[in-house]
Amino acid sequence: MTETDCCYPVFVYGTLRPGQPNWGQLLAAAAERVVTGLLAGVVLLDCGHYPAAVERPGGGRVVGEVVWIRPDVCVATLAGLDHLEGYDPADSGRLYDRVIRSIDTADGPVECWVYLAGPMLAGSARPVVSGGDWVAYCADPPAAP
Repeated sequence: MTETDCCYPVFVYGTLRPGQPNWGQLLAAAAERVVTGLLAGVVLLDCGHYPAAVERPGGGRVVGEVVWIRPDVCVATLAGLDHLEGYDPADSGRLYDRVIRSIDTADGPVECWVYLAGPMLAGSARPVVSGGDWVAYCADPPAAP
């Protein structure tokens, strides 16, 4: 992890969003600014207690927040996020990949770190979160078959 990693805000779309279980543990105290954003070209998979965004041709969009992290805690915060997301570039079985993607916001596009499904999740047959909004989906879960 380098200081260069901290040049970008983080786009969060699941349990790291404000009001969700991991927000308070990892981002609430570190956040400098938060705005709503949309990530296009992806589908959101329901992995049980958390979602995973997967890039797919013709994919929809995912709703989330762009979070700018305070510079004084950026390296430690990104390390904590990497740990939570199971991101280790050397691990071929990692849950997520941390990549830079353009996020649409009301103020225009913003380049952000995004955790996308890694090799272990990307090819799974998990159900798709309709509407691409994890918070709304959890508030009104689909009926069991």
